[in-house]
Amino acid sequence: LGLGYQRILGDETLLDDFKANMLGIPGIAVLESRMSPADPVALHNARRAVQTALGTALAGDIQAAIAHKDVHGKTAGGRALLNQLLLLGVAIGDVGAIDHAAMQVRDANMTLSQGALMALNNTDCAERSDGLKAFHDKWRDSPLVMEKWFQMEAMSSVGGTTARLAWL
Repeated sequence: LGLGYQRILGDETLLDDFKANMLGIPGIAVLESRMSPADPVALHNARRAVQTALGTALAGDIQAAIAHKDVHGKTAGGRALLNQLLLLGVAIGDVGAIDHAAMQVRDANMTLSQGALMALNNTDCAERSDGLKAFHDKWRDSPLVMEKWFQMEAMSSVGGTTARLAWL
């Protein structure tokens, strides 16, 4: 599977948005609709396992994308691909990916900023907490963006989420 994804990423004839969509894993709601009875915890764990396996297989591609972020950041498809690869890098605990996500949260481009925060959202680390604060402070005057921020806060699997939501 990893080799197949490496070939897709290396295929210059494919658009970056196609590559990004190929790396996307269906959300919990989609998976729950196909499972009876639904088991959200098992589905969450399965999604994380797939992300970890893909991140491990694509570690070299992830590092290359981070090194060439300026190239990917120029188009919507490139930003989507960079965000997907960053999510996979953070999922495997790659320090370079976590550091890059922490910087990218502060990007002037909201898509890059949000993608970085989504990558960090299920990882219990200082960069996640700092990223949530930085994202909030940067976009607090935009109600639609703040709705996305609150949604990410609510959907995080990091411990203490319920208490934090009550505080918010």
